[in-house]
Amino acid sequence: MPNDDALMPLYGFVEGDTLGVVVLVRAGDSVRTLAERLVDATALRVSPAGEGRVMAQGLLLDPRSTLRREGIKALDRVDLVWLREGTRSA
Repeated sequence: MPNDDALMPLYGFVEGDTLGVVVLVRAGDSVRTLAERLVDATALRVSPAGEGRVMAQGLLLDPRSTLRREGIKALDRVDLVWLREGTRSA
């Protein structure tokens, strides 16, 4: 079982950005925290276009869940997509 305090790198891709980023997170962090880190990491290149939501392996993740609960491991790829007004949230 991963240690909640150990940092793990993830590959992140934000909708509207042309570059991927590496973010450091902890297994006990929430998916919402990961979304915030991705937005912060790309803020110079990408303006938010709605609520940022994280996807992994093609599935939209629950922002209240933890990365461990969602099965996210070091070096996994995650994508941040924008839920625009009028789009239903999962």
